[in-house]
Amino acid sequence: MSRSDHSLSIAAPHSGTLDGSQKIALAVASMGVLVLFVSLPMGTVPHAGLWLTGALLAIALGGAGYAWRTYAHHPAGIKNNGVWHNGLTSRGAVAWVLGVLLTGFYVVLYFYPQYLGLGGDGKANTGTVALFDPLSRLLSGNAASQWFVYGTLYTVAILSMGFKFILKYRHNKYEVVRTTSVMFFQLGFAFLIPELLARLSLPYDDFKNMWAAELLLLRRVECERDAGRRRFWPLHAALRRGDDLPHLTDTHLLLWQALVLLMGVRLRWPRGNGR
Repeated sequence: MSRSDHSLSIAAPHSGTLDGSQKIALAVASMGVLVLFVSLPMGTVPHAGLWLTGALLAIALGGAGYAWRTYAHHPAGIKNNGVWHNGLTSRGAVAWVLGVLLTGFYVVLYFYPQYLGLGGDGKANTGTVALFDPLSRLLSGNAASQWFVYGTLYTVAILSMGFKFILKYRHNKYEVVRTTSVMFFQLGFAFLIPELLARLSLPYDDFKNMWAAELLLLRRVECERDAGRRRFWPLHAALRRGDDLPHLTDTHLLLWQALVLLMGVRLRWPRGNGR
């Protein structure tokens, strides 16, 4: 039996409901997250490579499937439907719980990685970190660390959410190109290339810190850089070490910082049919 809604509000008082496909996609992604939680208290993870592959694929494909069902079959354009009536986007209970969980995760990641299963003093990894050992050994030849776990999950999130963002803003060429660029550099330069360098016995380097936006990173904050690294990445090392640039002054540093900040300013894309 239908029920009439006599509300005079110009905003929809009820959030949209999920259809069957969206529920299935979210259930698949949730199963992938569940594998990560289940592995947390385990000493050794049997068939870790198989479980990790299934978990990461479930998270990525579930998120992509949900985004496809939500945006692909609707007209292109910005859609912020129901954001003021959704607990996750209007500071509701779900948002509060998720915020506490994420904050707690970062506290554990930075200060108590042993609770994630990181082995210390030559001990083998356990729990969630051990779950990522097969992928880490495949890429770099080394056991996983808490930072590899975080980097992997972050990359999966960037790819999955980037796909959603492209679908949502597919009418805007600038947004599509920008999002594709972020996805490419996160996967290649921030995740894969540093790990492959370690596997090739070349100096490991964190490329996402190459263009420093802070003056301190251009001075003597990393003077422990070894000579081999400077030979392999001469420009990178020169930019990261003030003593490698004998004529570098505070004016040069300020100009460099201004250049880096300008690189982050949104460029005006030529106006066309997509604007």
